[in-house]
Amino acid sequence: MIVTAASHDRIEMFQKNLHFLPHYLQKQLQEIHLQEVWERIDIVYSKDGNPICVCKENGKRRYINSKNPQEQAKYWCAHLPLDRMGTLLVYGCGFGYALFELLVKVRKDCKIIVSEQNIYLFTAMLHFFDVEPIMRSGQFIFFIGDVEDFSQDFLKLIATSNMVYFTAPSIVFTPGTRMFRQKYLEIQRHIFERLIQQIGASGNDHSDSLVGFHNMIANVGEVLGNPYRS
Repeated sequence: MIVTAASHDRIEMFQKNLHFLPHYLQKQLQEIHLQEVWERIDIVYSKDGNPICVCKENGKRRYINSKNPQEQAKYWCAHLPLDRMGTLLVYGCGFGYALFELLVKVRKDCKIIVSEQNIYLFTAMLHFFDVEPIMRSGQFIFFIGDVEDFSQDFLKLIATSNMVYFTAPSIVFTPGTRMFRQKYLEIQRHIFERLIQQIGASGNDHSDSLVGFHNMIANVGEVLGNPYRS
């Protein structure tokens, strides 16, 4: 169930959501002035009272959501073969609706790596939606901004054992990101360049490399206790 904040509770909702974000995202968002957010993001409402995000850029107003954002997210999600997806690279947060739909529909062992290029949109989303269920699920990892904003944090992720989750990732674009496809294609190119580099550094198959490493550690006692050279 999607929980949204009343107008007088939005700052409180934002502060609560910050608490559930990883440290690198907290630090990134603390550098944003809220006045800039509302200069770049406008919110209108559907007939059902659901918030709809409008991005303001170069004198243009671009709607991220349809007039019925929940139904839009359900329709989008229904056309994805989620039962066959173990890792999702999701471009755009869909102002929250797509994320909540994925939370309900994906497999419980699915990892979802979300890249949202617009930090102002992401910040606005945290004022309107309670993302505690998303963050507590342990399935979502977020990278916000342009490539230079999250590149180091992404490298730290793929250098850890979490890298095994990147086996055969599936790529999806949320509703509304098509208008910004050039920005997201640049992000995708960077992500796959880094993955290829890391796989090359780890071996032909990073999953096999991790298994081999764990086996080597498990056999350390036997090797050290063997008096013979081999």
